[in-house]
Amino acid sequence: MFSNNIIMTKNYGWSNYFINDSAIWFKGYILQRKKEEIFQELVSYLKKGSIDRIDIYELCNYIRGHFSIVIKNKNNIFCMVDKVRSIPLFYTNDKDNVIISNDPLILNIDGKDYKYNMEAAQEIAMSGYTIGKKTLINDILQLNAGEYLISSGEELEVKHYYTYCPWKINKRNKKDLKAELSYILKNIIKDMVKSVNGRQIVVLLSAGYDSRLIISGLKELNIENVICFSYGSIKSFEVQTAKIVAERLSYKWIHIPLSLSIQKSTLAESLCLDYYIFSDTLANSPILHDYAAIRHISRHKLVDSNAVFVNGNSGDFITGGHILDFPATIIDNDTEYLTNKIIDKHYNLWNSLKTNINVEKIKDRLKNEIAELKKEYQIPDNHLWAISESLEWAGRQSKFVTAAQRSYEFFGYEWRLPLWDPAYMSFWENVPKEYKTKQCLYKELLIENNWGGVWKNIEVNQFQLTSTSIRFIRLFLKLIFIVFGKRKWQKFDKKYFWYFLDQTYATANIPYFKTLFNFDGARNRNSWIVKRYLNNKKINFSNINE
Repeated sequence: MFSNNIIMTKNYGWSNYFINDSAIWFKGYILQRKKEEIFQELVSYLKKGSIDRIDIYELCNYIRGHFSIVIKNKNNIFCMVDKVRSIPLFYTNDKDNVIISNDPLILNIDGKDYKYNMEAAQEIAMSGYTIGKKTLINDILQLNAGEYLISSGEELEVKHYYTYCPWKINKRNKKDLKAELSYILKNIIKDMVKSVNGRQIVVLLSAGYDSRLIISGLKELNIENVICFSYGSIKSFEVQTAKIVAERLSYKWIHIPLSLSIQKSTLAESLCLDYYIFSDTLANSPILHDYAAIRHISRHKLVDSNAVFVNGNSGDFITGGHILDFPATIIDNDTEYLTNKIIDKHYNLWNSLKTNINVEKIKDRLKNEIAELKKEYQIPDNHLWAISESLEWAGRQSKFVTAAQRSYEFFGYEWRLPLWDPAYMSFWENVPKEYKTKQCLYKELLIENNWGGVWKNIEVNQFQLTSTSIRFIRLFLKLIFIVFGKRKWQKFDKKYFWYFLDQTYATANIPYFKTLFNFDGARNRNSWIVKRYLNNKKINFSNINE
């Protein structure tokens, strides 16, 4: 027998409810049904003498939205995260004490000298996030995407009620798929609008497909209380394209001016240090790219205080934009080849950490994840690409990408993620690979539908360097490097120009001269954010390489 405890912080969107003898903590939003109805069903299940796991499983799978729920009655604790872990939950499991919390930093209630999990540190250093349930502290675990936890005082059970399974293909022709996709897109935007309940919708608009889909979808539905915003240099292709799209749709558009100097001063403020603490999950490095823009909006009161922010995460992934390419010569279910591809894509933030020993350790953990998938699901042959998508959903997407929502919460705003709607996920995990490769089905449909008239004559993702002088210097040097070869140019370009290629200027978190004289092989701005994050916890890369 052990005790069940809950330590929750009631801020940044968390609310507390009571039904009879059950206490409920909730954050997020639920579509189509009232959240109180969901609470009542879960409470009634927990009150039974024996918990019916099938009932719990089916109800969890049925809920649409993005949320976390924690329920405690006299005998049981139940908690769950949504299908992309958009709002994390954490737990400890000592021999006689289970503790649930929304803040991993307060789980050390007894002042226990927790030891760092160096496997987790290695994974964060190389990719920005951990594999599986682990966090940086050995005794603190996390619920993964699509998981629930039940503790009865006699046993602790953690199960997944959902796994993203893109191998569950439902063969249909392209015409039928497009008709279904159009219907689903309209409905998920309608449901999102309904959940906002008349409040102002604020869309982060870029030059890409996904945010344009959302804003043009709102126009297609004649939604009026909408504002767009973009940030960075006014000359950047992202900002200029977003401005044209907003004007064409007759939506108000706000430009948030950012530069290296503005970002540098913003990221050095004590408020940003508070954000670091607030967003710390012990399982991923901080996400900074939207922070300065949302701070500017909040400080200057540019939107309604109860506005709801919407972005396009993660429309590129879900529609097939991250499918790995596997040559026909690769043997079916070749996990060695698959893990090599995943490491090359996601575990290369620092070249100095990509040692043979570190790579083999990461590969072993990834192979364990793959083995569990294969054991539980009868995955067809020739579906390495589908396994890699499922691993990315469980890893980088749900532990790293969704963490961008913390910027909105920190400044007191709600948010929505329509392109992570469970109905949208269900559609795409059944689409054949040939229609997902290079996002062909998705892109064709957007152009054919041409919502708002912004798809056929406005460029998408037409990248161009903002600074004219840097653009010409870079072009001049590139011509000189023709005699040295493409590889040497790419190495030179990355070392000397990558700092200025980031349209968000989030590279300002590290001085330029420091990047020039560093020979550890940083991949991008996330490399430096990871290093600072771990250094603040007194975890050095030298320890990771031991």
